[in-house]
Amino acid sequence: MENQIKELRQRRGISQQKCADDLGISMRTLQRYEKGETENLTHFIKLANYLNVDLEALLHASESGGNQ
Repeated sequence: MENQIKELRQRRGISQQKCADDLGISMRTLQRYEKGETENLTHFIKLANYLNVDLEALLHASESGGNQ
């Protein structure tokens, strides 16, 4: 399931490592989220807050299957 996490992170000029560190997750975990390989509502909430986007919009992007 594709999502907009990577695009949103990059638009804000945040590296994967900084994002992962700030969220307290491994960079590999963040990569899995960006690729849509795993879903965890707790992490989606943290990511939405961190990226300053609405959770519903982040989840909707995730469900839409749009390509990056």
